[in-house]
Order: sequence, then structure tokens, then C-alpha cells
Amino acid sequence: MPQRDILGPAKTVSSTLTYDQKALYKFLGKWFQDRQYNVLEKDYKERVNADSKRLYQFKWVADKKVDDYTAFFMTLDFKAEVENVPIETHDGKKKTAQNGEVTITFQAYVERDYEDEWALTKERPTQRLLREIYDKLVIKGRFSRQEGELRKDLKGLINDAKTYLKTHRYD
Repeated sequence: MPQRDILGPAKTVSSTLTYDQKALYKFLGKWFQDRQYNVLEKDYKERVNADSKRLYQFKWVADKKVDDYTAFFMTLDFKAEVENVPIETHDGKKKTAQNGEVTITFQAYVERDYEDEWALTKERPTQRLLREIYDKLVIKGRFSRQEGELRKDLKGLINDAKTYLKTHRYD
């Protein structure tokens, strides 16, 4: 079983604005793609509520293999309860945008031995102990650097999402 090290509590970004849902979805996907993360969409819901508001929800798990032993993971939970509104863009074209509250929650963690090669088995009863010794004594510095790199990616994602929500609004 892989060892999972969570980098801290989940961080949430929320804003009430008029924006383009498709453009935001594409922006988030491109952000991960540009940094070589593989994105798996675990869940996607889009429905119209009784009060004619649209609910968009999706959950992504993005992973990036660092080496044969370590992988980075980031989860993104998106929720928006919005209504469609007609707008006029800066060049005079008419368009439909979404107006409402957007909430994005981010979480990051590192998985070590993600392929479970050092698992405790009857044939190799000391494997887990050897892995722990290896982790604590031999490659401890590398883990610190890798966690720093993942923290930097998470901070960049949060800052880019905040910036996007501030600059790509039609209010």
C-alpha cells in the first residue's frame, strides 16, 4: 500500500461573479496539461435546479509521476450555482455567460511507493521495514525537495485560479 503524505488542509477559493463556465473549465484543464499532470475526471454533474439556476460540479484528480517511487497528486473540487445571463463583450458581440457563486477546493499530496513494490508479503516480511529505513535515512532530502516542488505547484494553481476569476469576469 502506498504511503500518502498530505501537504496540509484543503484550500478553498470562492467568488461571486459573472464569468464563462466553458472558458474556466478549459483554463483549469490547460493549467494541468502545461505542467505535465494527467487529469482524471472522477465526477461531473450539470443540472438545472427548480429555481432555474444551473449547478456545475466536477471533481478532478491530477497526478504526475516524479520518478519510479514518487508521484504528486492534486485534487480539485469545483462547484458553481449560477444562472445564465446575456452579456455584451468588449467588442460588441452578444454572448451568454454565467452569474453566481464559484467555489473551488484544492488539496495536494505525495504518494511514495505508488506501485506498491515494497509491500509487506509472506515471501518478503522485512520489505516494509527496509522501505521505512530507506525513506527516513537515505532519501529524506529528496522528499523535502519534492514536497517543496508540489507546494509550489499548488500555490501556483491557487494563485492562477484567483487571478483568472478576478480578470475574466463580465461584471
